[in-house]
Amino acid sequence: MPIRFSLRELEVFCAIACHGNVSRAADELAMTQSAASQALAKLEHALSNQLFDRHGRRLVLTRTGAYFVCVRQSHLDAGNAGQAQFRLHFGYWSSVQCAKRIG
Repeated sequence: MPIRFSLRELEVFCAIACHGNVSRAADELAMTQSAASQALAKLEHALSNQLFDRHGRRLVLTRTGAYFVCVRQSHLDAGNAGQAQFRLHFGYWSSVQCAKRIG
């Protein structure tokens, strides 16, 4: 069964890894601390691994988390490149209009 996670969950992971703190990562990403915590929990659940050891409010990468840091940038780059290609091909407004019609 494939492992599924979102680019947003990866962004949250990267920000937490950088700051070592969920609140600071959430501030950087303009989201609530609760939403950032939930995104991290979903990612850890999808991977069936804990990515951080919790020391109070400080989060420290586990061995699995440190490995994941090494592979995550290629996923983010690929996702961002795919999004940019979509916008170049279809145009930003047509994708918004399409989403409005569907949603």
